[in-house]
Amino acid sequence: QLFFWYFAVFFQLPRPQDQIEVDNLLYMSKSGVVIPWPQNQTSVWLWLLVLALMAIAPSLSGAGAPGELWNRQPLANLSWLL
Repeated sequence: QLFFWYFAVFFQLPRPQDQIEVDNLLYMSKSGVVIPWPQNQTSVWLWLLVLALMAIAPSLSGAGAPGELWNRQPLANLSWLL
């Protein structure tokens, strides 16, 4: 399978100077596939923290329809973190 990916896919890609650019989100060439990542700044980590808290907040608050397990055991849904 490794040989397939190398010869059938990566070997067919252009040189790094002539790389394929997909909407400034993905760059492909013989040297590999590159996905740009935000610079390591405080604002990036702050937004990642906000997104994580928004994902966890419903489990902590016990939100759900009346009579659901969420209302009786709000922290039971966090067992996947362990």
